[in-house]
Formats: sequence, structure tokens, C-alpha cells
Amino acid sequence: MNKVRFGMIGVGNMGTSHCGWLVNNRIEGACLSAVCDIDEGRRNWAKENLPADVKIYDNYLDLLDSGEVDALLEVKAGGADACVLDFVLAGAMVGQGDYSDLMVIPDLELSVEEYGIGFRQGSDLTAAVNQAMQELIDDGTLNELAVKYELADLLLANQ
Repeated sequence: MNKVRFGMIGVGNMGTSHCGWLVNNRIEGACLSAVCDIDEGRRNWAKENLPADVKIYDNYLDLLDSGEVDALLEVKAGGADACVLDFVLAGAMVGQGDYSDLMVIPDLELSVEEYGIGFRQGSDLTAAVNQAMQELIDDGTLNELAVKYELADLLLANQ
């Protein structure tokens, strides 16, 4: 049986954990074929810690266009009925180009993830970043960005 090739977009804490599951064959019928991260340090980690045949990218679109991963390809070819992607990534991929006939299933929520900015306790940066974020909220910039990228309904500042 051929293994389904996975690409990992983002090799931070969660991504490295998922990579470990794939490279250690803990997911039957799956393997890691490519990773992508915009952070050079994380790409270096991938070079040092992942098998040599895992391709490393700095742009997720290059990874998706590489032919190294199967998730959307299998759905497109009829070999799978669905695949699970990050909401933002799925929104950027489906409904256009080679995937114009695929769609995101509305109102299907498998998990909820909320992100924040973390600092060491007592950091001098906390107040400055909180002030900058509040200014972006107050002047509407954060909402404008969220609207531009069709993420306004996900922005916690709007809830």
C-alpha cells in the first residue's frame, strides 16, 4: 500500500510534534514528505532533525504546488472524500485554480484554536505590545486586515 504523503505547514511546537508522529510511523499509511516554515531557525531544525528525503520550503504555496503532498490531490483525484486543513489555508486553496471544484464545509468545527502573544512574566514588552494592539483595534486597522483576508468573524476583538 502506498503511504499518503503529508506536508507540515509550520514546524513550531505543534508542527514538530506532528512531524514526530509521521516520521516515527505512528500514523498507519502516512508519511512526512515536506515541511514549510517562514522562520529560518525552524527550517534549520527541520534540516537537522528530519529525514533527508523530507523537502523543506519557506513558502507554503511552493509546498502545495510541489506535488510532494497528497491531501488535496487525493480529494481532487477521488481517492479521498475529504481532508483536514487549517481554516485559513483551506480558504486560500479551495475554490480556485486546480481546486476550483472543492469547497470548505461551512460550520464544521473540529477544534478551536486561539492564538496570543506570549512574554516572560514581568517583560517590559507586554505593555508596549498591548498598547499597539489596542491602537490597531481602536483605529480599525486590525478589523480592516481581518476583513481584507475574510477573517473578521474569527477576530476575537470583534466578539
